[in-house]
Amino acid sequence: TLRERGATVTLLDAYGPGHPRATSCDEVRQIRMSYGDREVYSRSAMNAMQLWKKRQEEFGRKLLFPGGRLVMRKAWNKELEDQKAIFERLSLPYEVLKPEEMIKRYPQVGFEGVGIGFLDINAGLLKAREAIMAITETFERKGGTIRLARAMPGAAAGSIGRPSCGTVPI
Repeated sequence: TLRERGATVTLLDAYGPGHPRATSCDEVRQIRMSYGDREVYSRSAMNAMQLWKKRQEEFGRKLLFPGGRLVMRKAWNKELEDQKAIFERLSLPYEVLKPEEMIKRYPQVGFEGVGIGFLDINAGLLKAREAIMAITETFERKGGTIRLARAMPGAAAGSIGRPSCGTVPI
């Protein structure tokens, strides 16, 4: 969005977008709303989900696939109670499932020792590598520059010893 606001933006990438050694690569990544008692992550995920839905239209390809996320525990606990409270506060849909309902819905999963399930209905999967490529194409089309390089800390400078940063071409 900096580029969209008119800023000159250069992306430094050590291997190139979509490279198998990149940390954001791989075929899929999960987007979920459930993070136990960490509401800030649930809010961030809600925002990310809306942005992905909007951007995939711009990219002209389906990248986000709904599917839900089932958290399984032996018994109802503080983590699930905290998550339920956050979901209710944020008006996020969820289901609490008993073992017989989980077995009925997901017969391929073994539920031995599972006493309760918390279904994060809005969770989904993102085609990660394809999304990186779509973002890169759009970024370049909008005037962004990509360079193969990596950021490296420079020598400490100043009275409090903050390092300066530089780049190293690859």
